[in-house]
Amino acid sequence: MDLKDVVRKPPLRAPPLRRIRAALAQYLLHDELQEEIILLRRMFVIMAVAALVGIPGALWVQAPDYDPLDRVVLPLCGLMYLVLLITVLSGRVDPRRAFVLSFLTNASYLLLAYNHQFRVFAPQYGVLSQSTYWFAVLYVAAFLIFPTRLARYFVRGILGLTIAITLGHLLLTLNCCAAGNFLEASSSFCWPGSC
Repeated sequence: MDLKDVVRKPPLRAPPLRRIRAALAQYLLHDELQEEIILLRRMFVIMAVAALVGIPGALWVQAPDYDPLDRVVLPLCGLMYLVLLITVLSGRVDPRRAFVLSFLTNASYLLLAYNHQFRVFAPQYGVLSQSTYWFAVLYVAAFLIFPTRLARYFVRGILGLTIAITLGHLLLTLNCCAAGNFLEASSSFCWPGSC
């Protein structure tokens, strides 16, 4: 029996083994590209809707004392997600391109926030805020969304920029006494369990 004959939907009275074999053949012979695009589109819609709910929520929690960076960047991120959501749903933008753009936007926001912490949070408290833990989520997301090779490039780039920001601030703004404690606090996102 040829697999093309099995792909046809078997009658409900067919033996369970034949139905399983037909479902397996249908799965193995499906159009991978179209199925992948549909799955990626669904994933992006879920992510964009979550971001569009989370961004106003983050601003609402900060009200009325908005962080200067968040006041500007979060609405821009929300606008980007809204435009991408509309264009992905209308089929004008491939969801893969939307994922790349949204990932790079999120990475840029985290890097800007990290750099901003050295000026606002660190001088006041002597440590970085817990928002640096979001870098781990970003690293994992890269490997969940993209092929391994591309994810490695993204993660290496983000990690390299983060280390450059850390070293730049340590070398330019901190004295030798405080540098030891600050380096420990800022490296906690790179090497879990190092502190």
